[in-house]
Amino acid sequence: KIDGINLFMARLPHVLFGIGSVLVLYYLAKKLYGINVALISSALFAISNYHIWVSQSGYIEAILIFFILISLLYWVKAMQNNKYLIHWAIFFALAILTKYTSFFLIPVFLVWFIFEKNKLKFFKDKRFYLAIIAFLVLISPLIVYNFMMYKTRGHFDLQLVHPAPG
Repeated sequence: KIDGINLFMARLPHVLFGIGSVLVLYYLAKKLYGINVALISSALFAISNYHIWVSQSGYIEAILIFFILISLLYWVKAMQNNKYLIHWAIFFALAILTKYTSFFLIPVFLVWFIFEKNKLKFFKDKRFYLAIIAFLVLISPLIVYNFMMYKTRGHFDLQLVHPAPG
C-alpha cells in the first residue's frame, strides 16, 4: 500500500526535500550567524505557510529550495576552505538542472567572490578548476538540450527566451 502509484508516493520526495531544506537552513544560519539565529530562522522557515505548501503540494520548488540552500551552505564553506568547492559545484549544478530560476545565484556568487579577501588562493588550487569542470559536466545536458533546441527550432528553451508573464 505504501509504494506504487499513489498520492503519498508522489508527495514524499517533496516532503523529504522540504525537511532537508529546514536542516540545511539551520546549518547555513549557524555557520553565518550562530546557533540562536539558526534555531529561530529554521523554526520560522519550518512553519512558513509557503514552505509547508510547497513541500506538501508536489511542486518542484521544494527540490529547488533545497539545492539553493545547500549550494549556499557549501559556498560559504568553500570560501573558508577550498576542499568544499567541488561540493558547491555539484549542488549549484543540481539547482540549475532543477529549474532555471536558480540562475539568480550566479551574480550572488560572483559578487561574493569579488569581495573575497584571499581570492588568489583559489586560482592556485587545482580544486577550483576541478569544481568548474564538474559544474560544466553536470550542466552539459542543459547546454546540449538548448543547443539542439536552437538548431532544430531556431530558439533556446522557451523559459530562457520569453519573459515571465505579468
